[in-house]
Amino acid sequence: MTPELKRYYLMQASYWCQQLIVLVFGLEKPRKDYKELVAHHIVTLWLIGFALDFKYVRTPLLTPPSPDGVTGSI
Repeated sequence: MTPELKRYYLMQASYWCQQLIVLVFGLEKPRKDYKELVAHHIVTLWLIGFALDFKYVRTPLLTPPSPDGVTGSI
């Protein structure tokens, strides 16, 4: 894995981990879809780890951007 790709994965993992911490500790006002957001962040972190463990490093790069403008979610 190239250093740039590894940096990309670590930045994505840290972003989603930060978002999970914000949700779990209630640092923002909970939304109606709180449970779905927590599940989404847990699954996203698991998929990033799974991709790194099994060397599926190019597949997430094909993921199109989401409607809210955040890219890289698997």
